[in-house]
Amino acid sequence: MSKQKTTNFKPGNEYSYSNSNYTILTVIVERVSKQTLEDFTAARLFKPLGMTNTRWRSNFRDVIPNRAQAYSRNENVYELNMPFEHVYGHGGMLTTTSDLLKWNQLLEKHDAIYYKRIQRGKLNDGERDPLRRRH
Repeated sequence: MSKQKTTNFKPGNEYSYSNSNYTILTVIVERVSKQTLEDFTAARLFKPLGMTNTRWRSNFRDVIPNRAQAYSRNENVYELNMPFEHVYGHGGMLTTTSDLLKWNQLLEKHDAIYYKRIQRGKLNDGERDPLRRRH
């Protein structure tokens, strides 16, 4: 991302999903809060909502209790044996259906959040469905 000198298009002219934005958001959260994304979201989101089985996969080799995955034994330690990476923010959140239900209930209780979430974007030319004009 640091090698890119310009945006792909003028902001508002087109729409394009990008995992890079979530990676940048992770860096911003960590720099401003002086916490890892894992610690920040646990303290500010997951624990207050009672989402006790939600966490980030910040180390893909960690053994996650009650999670079915391929593990291997390395001397006296078990490690996750999957081809993942040490990147999180744009992916790598581990959760359960019961924790997701708590998250959805939060979003449904707050009208402002709900309406922002379902609001369609609008491009500079007034196009109301930017998803139809993906870059």
